[in-house]
This record gives sequence, C-alpha cells and structure tokens, in this order.
Amino acid sequence: MVARVGGDEFRLALTNTAGSDAQVIVERVREQLHSFAFDAGTGEFSVSSSFGIAELRDRHRDGADLLADADRMLYSAKNSGRNKTIAA
Repeated sequence: MVARVGGDEFRLALTNTAGSDAQVIVERVREQLHSFAFDAGTGEFSVSSSFGIAELRDRHRDGADLLADADRMLYSAKNSGRNKTIAA
C-alpha cells in the first residue's frame, strides 16, 4: 500500500516482507525514480528520493513506534547526503 502523507512524503507498507527484502524493493524504486530525466523548459533535471525503512519488531509498542523508526531512518538518509535508502 502506498499513501501520500503530505507534501513530498509518502509511506509504503510492504506486508509479509522481511526488512532486507523491503530494502531491495525500495532501492529499486529509488534507482528507477533517479533514472528519469525531465525537461522543465529551463533545463533537464532528475528526481532524487530518500527512504527510511523500519521492520516491525517486538520493541514497537504500536504503529506510531514503527513509523517513528521509519522517520528516523528517513531523516538519517536526508541528512547524510540524500538520494539513498537507510534501514533500521
């Protein structure tokens, strides 16, 4: 399931998917997004994207804990150079 949270932020839920498999899937999405070039009339540009991945663990008390982990990973990806995927 994919949902737009707001602005340029989206959430992707991959049920029955191990964290390592999710990382492979998300990295493919990131690479595909980055491979497209757009002509804006003033020049060509590409899209970069940053992803944070969190896998449901026993330590998560609820969905908010899981989303908080994913957000931490997302901002870690953004703060360490952008256009990358980081998993918890």
